[in-house]
Amino acid sequence: MFLRIMNPVNSAAGYHKFDGIVPKMAIIFVTLLISLWFSNQTSVKLNSEIRELEQTRDMEKIRSKKLEINMISMISGEKLTEAAIKRYGFKQPSSGQVVVVQREHSFLGAKF
Repeated sequence: MFLRIMNPVNSAAGYHKFDGIVPKMAIIFVTLLISLWFSNQTSVKLNSEIRELEQTRDMEKIRSKKLEINMISMISGEKLTEAAIKRYGFKQPSSGQVVVVQREHSFLGAKF
C-alpha cells in the first residue's frame, strides 16, 4: 500500500480532480485577507475619530462649566444666592453657622 502511494503513476491520477480548486481557494483566501485588512483599517479610523470627538466633547463640557461660572459671577448677589439654591441645592445658613473671621496682616503685606 505504501509503495503504491509513492508510485507517481498511481498518485498522479488522484490530483487531477484538484487542479482547478487550488487557484480558486487561493483567490478566495487573498480576497478574504484583503477585505479583513480594509475592515480593520476602517475600524481603527472610526475608533480614532470617536476618541477625538469624545475629547472634544469633554473639552466643551469644561468650557461650558467655566462660562457658566463666569456668568454666575457677573450676576448680582441676590441672583447668585437664588441660582445656588435652585441649581445646586444649597441652603440658607442658620444664624449660628456663619462666622466672620478678621484677617490679620502678615509681615509680607496685605496681599497675603
